Amino acid sequence: MENWWIIDIGSFHEHKPSELNIDAPEDTKVLQISYENLIFLFTEAPRFHRIFRVLIENSYVALQKRLLQNISSTAEERYQLIPHRYCKLQVRQFSHIPLAKKRISSILKFPSRF
Repeated sequence: MENWWIIDIGSFHEHKPSELNIDAPEDTKVLQISYENLIFLFTEAPRFHRIFRVLIENSYVALQKRLLQNISSTAEERYQLIPHRYCKLQVRQFSHIPLAKKRISSILKFPSRF
């Protein structure tokens, strides 16, 4: 998705290999910076400290919303949110598959109107 960031903050902060991997469903720009180079960047260009902090804060807020949604909603309610939450990606990913939503709905046993 446009302007989305992903980071394994625990791995990055603790200097340990990540237990996560990223599977991008479409062409993606990957940016990578070492912990040491990030600290250097913060020192040499302090404005980046604020930018990075805001990215992490936004990521944390999104994670908290997803967690609360997952523990407080039924599977059907979460499924109904997919088109609203990921509408741009869904249109791009399934535009070449005319009946994709109907097929997915039938596999998951939901009415095709979702």
